[in-house]
Amino acid sequence: MSAKRSLQRAMSILGMSVVLGACAGTQVSTTTTSAVAKPGDAPYANVLVIFPAESFDSRRYLETEIVKQLAARGTRAVRSTSMMDSRTPVNRETFLAMVEEIKADAVLVTQIADLASSGKAVNMNP
Repeated sequence: MSAKRSLQRAMSILGMSVVLGACAGTQVSTTTTSAVAKPGDAPYANVLVIFPAESFDSRRYLETEIVKQLAARGTRAVRSTSMMDSRTPVNRETFLAMVEEIKADAVLVTQIADLASSGKAVNMNP
């Protein structure tokens, strides 16, 4: 369990760094860290899921799938797209407001690094 929690913590920190870095442009002026009451023993109870993509529908679909996977493992997660519409600006202030609103203790930012698909052709002719 300890390795899993350490991985979750690392992913949260990495995710927030990516969001803050992407939203801040070329400069990041400040970094905020907060201490955990019981390091390694405190699981994430409320996660904000963010998938930064150009298509709002793609973002909503992928975030929904991730939230389902986290819920199946007992973690409450909220899609960022459930708190915005297609006209909401995708910037640092928007995501920080979401974190405050739902009192998220972790942010999961995802990115597709590589996409591959495979298929199998079946001859349906008798």
